[in-house]
Amino acid sequence: MNQFLMHHIHLIISEARKLSQPSQHLTSKELQMAVGSILPGELANHALSDGNKAFIRYSQGLHENTESTTEKAGLVFPVGEMSKMLKDQWEGRIGKGTAIYLAATMEYLCAELLELSGNAARDNKRSLPFLI
Repeated sequence: MNQFLMHHIHLIISEARKLSQPSQHLTSKELQMAVGSILPGELANHALSDGNKAFIRYSQGLHENTESTTEKAGLVFPVGEMSKMLKDQWEGRIGKGTAIYLAATMEYLCAELLELSGNAARDNKRSLPFLI
């Protein structure tokens, strides 16, 4: 699971790098376009939707008394860790919502993969490593 997520994070950041080539400033808009170009069809649509929802939740500031960005965005995946990964792979400036968007996208991909593997395990009445 970790390799799957790290691979997709790297793919998305690489694609975003190509999209923001002249500016050296990575924003959530470039990340949205990268997610849309890397993920196929409905998977991309739902990932984009979850990313937008998390960003809107964070920017509305409904949870003023919460401490972490992750809680403000209503996510489980740590936004701070995504920010560190972005900074490790990106030498330019990073927009405020970029890490939130990446965390929401990765959280959706992980949830989708776990749901599908759980369905396959239930249907086969066992859990096989290649199904995960």
